[in-house]
Amino acid sequence: MKSIVSIITLLLVMHTSQNLAQTWELLNPKPTYHTFPDVDFINDSTGCMVTYEGEVFRTSNSGATFEKVFNDDTYTFQSIDFVDDLKGFVAGQSGYEGNFIGKTTDGGKTWTQLSDPGGYTYFDVTFVDDIHGWICGWYNTIIRTTDGGETWTKLSGNVWSDNLFNTCDFINADTGFIGGSWGYYPHVAVLYKTYDGGVTLQPVVLPALSEQIVDIKMLSNNEIWLAEGHQVQGHTRLYHSVDGGSTWQNIDIGFSTDPCQKFTFIDPLKSRVIGGSSCFTTEDGWLTWNHYYFNCEDAIFTGDWVSESTAYIVGQDGVIAKTTSAGSSWNQLSTGIRASLCDIEFYDNQNGCVVGSYGDRACFAYTDDGGNTWDLGQYPPSDYAWVLDVMYTSESELWAVGPYDRIYHSTDKGQTWDFRQISNFNVGFYSLCNLGNGKLLSGGSELYGSNDNGSTWQKNNFSCPGYNIRKIIFPDSENGYMTLMDNSSFPNYGRMFKTTDGGLTWTGIPFINNDSLKIISISFINKDIGLINIDDQRIFKTIDGGLSWIQCNYSGINYNVYLKMFDENNVVASSTSPAVMYSFDGGINWTVDKSPDDKKLIPTSKDTVNNKGVLKPTGISGVFGRYFSEMGIGWRCGDGGIIEKYSDLFVDISNPLPNNSLTFNPFPNPTTGKITFPNNNIPDHILIYNLNSECIYRNNSPTSRLDLSSLASGPYIMVTFKGRHQQAIKIIKE
Repeated sequence: MKSIVSIITLLLVMHTSQNLAQTWELLNPKPTYHTFPDVDFINDSTGCMVTYEGEVFRTSNSGATFEKVFNDDTYTFQSIDFVDDLKGFVAGQSGYEGNFIGKTTDGGKTWTQLSDPGGYTYFDVTFVDDIHGWICGWYNTIIRTTDGGETWTKLSGNVWSDNLFNTCDFINADTGFIGGSWGYYPHVAVLYKTYDGGVTLQPVVLPALSEQIVDIKMLSNNEIWLAEGHQVQGHTRLYHSVDGGSTWQNIDIGFSTDPCQKFTFIDPLKSRVIGGSSCFTTEDGWLTWNHYYFNCEDAIFTGDWVSESTAYIVGQDGVIAKTTSAGSSWNQLSTGIRASLCDIEFYDNQNGCVVGSYGDRACFAYTDDGGNTWDLGQYPPSDYAWVLDVMYTSESELWAVGPYDRIYHSTDKGQTWDFRQISNFNVGFYSLCNLGNGKLLSGGSELYGSNDNGSTWQKNNFSCPGYNIRKIIFPDSENGYMTLMDNSSFPNYGRMFKTTDGGLTWTGIPFINNDSLKIISISFINKDIGLINIDDQRIFKTIDGGLSWIQCNYSGINYNVYLKMFDENNVVASSTSPAVMYSFDGGINWTVDKSPDDKKLIPTSKDTVNNKGVLKPTGISGVFGRYFSEMGIGWRCGDGGIIEKYSDLFVDISNPLPNNSLTFNPFPNPTTGKITFPNNNIPDHILIYNLNSECIYRNNSPTSRLDLSSLASGPYIMVTFKGRHQQAIKIIKE
């Protein structure tokens, strides 16, 4: 048997010399920030929904909780359909891996991928009975099964076809309709009828203004209903035929900009329509319609009615809601903030703030438990606001900036905010910096400063026509650096400036390729030593205040949108992918670890302007805030309210403290189950190993008392972490 001493030595070597798997944990929103295109419920309590990121979520308690039961993010799921209480199917596609057909036989608990016959871009799956089913998709794609989904046959599909099928419905094994649109934009609706199970298609003439068919309901061979996917002359519209599709009647169900997405017949008199931000209901056979709005910020894509009063809806950014009042009111089942979040910062490992925008309103949220829960800050409403950067000047005081010369201020940890408009409407701010002693700088299209802790602001004489200030950093009160990008909608060029007098005057610093590239991120540990990452994925280091630059040995393929030097040796970088990079020699050499989590969180495309016309601070599309409090602890935020926490306890530590420098002495030891850390001296993290060096217990938020009752009797090694230091303790469980 291995000796306790050798095991302790082995574990400490592991923790001081290796980088193991990294993880990002989703803190907000829950259960996901991914968009749901479809949902199907077996009954009132049990149902599944799919995401564009290849996930299936399931609830069995009426939406009280949701479990991710399948995940393959190489695919984009579009449709889900349950044949009965046990059997269901998922359809989706991937530009690289082909299409996806998934099947469950246990009510959605587990899913198996089926063989794909080779169609294109699957969009809708439907079954008419337990053996006959169809999937339709783009480029005239129709595939069919006649054995309950065990095998599928391609009936049509041509990549050169402009027929983009979105939906299909059948009344029996032979007769059905397939609909969608012709061409990408502008759309022209198409509809086909089949009498032989989809083998041959007969075109059906539609009303002239129809652009896209998004849902079909066959009530009989003669009676068919269609949902129009675009609002027509300001109205949400259905089409109704009672002669098998030969003629159609326009049914305008309300004056609304919201098009139909899905509709349901409860009985011959009662119908429900869902789409956009609206729910329409009728109780009298379509003579009159009630129009209700969903109380959520995000667009609703579809829904499923399990009875005349109860329905579930899903949509953008992971929103899920339920009604038990036939649509007149809705309760959100998904939780958390759903905003476009631009920046995140923490004062310590518990207190943090995130900023962004709810549509046209500023968004502030704060946490006091490390990001596990978030509360919205109170902010006076305005006609337009977008917050791009936030910083702490003390534990309770925060400042934030955004476009249109707004500077925001909070003195209660982000719970309430006011703002001051310091110049004219054309000044926008991207970055804030605290120089200390009440001195603040804010930069964007112009540079402003305050010498009285934000009470008054004065315009600085700095000028660089055609460029916007993107980042300001001061390693001390006198020496600072600014990075700039050209102010076009798609920036291509960068500039860099330096000050040695607290920001009164600035001098240009030539960096790489004569300023032809943008600086994506920057960090300085003192006035001389710093790092920059430019937009061709190279990292450079200076040790003389920017007079000369050394290219570092970094071979990453993604933009490092965040760099932070903790000291002259330890550096962390976070990229547009989930990967986090470490350097232990001041940025010259890097360890690049790739997380398996969520490869699709953030694109790596070039700059784009968001839907409010505001260019993101990083200059990279979709890439928003990062903040690391230590080498192994960080957070990131983004669109859809994304807030994730990064935890990597196994970070290489330069010159770690000796074991006896930490004094965690839990008692009683030996223990029958519960142990206590005396004097409220609590580690940041705890790992427990057995004598085979297997980690059998992990706690990232320990309290003063631990319950180890579940451990079998015997000796264990408890590794405790405080900051970047660690201690190994022998524990005996009786």
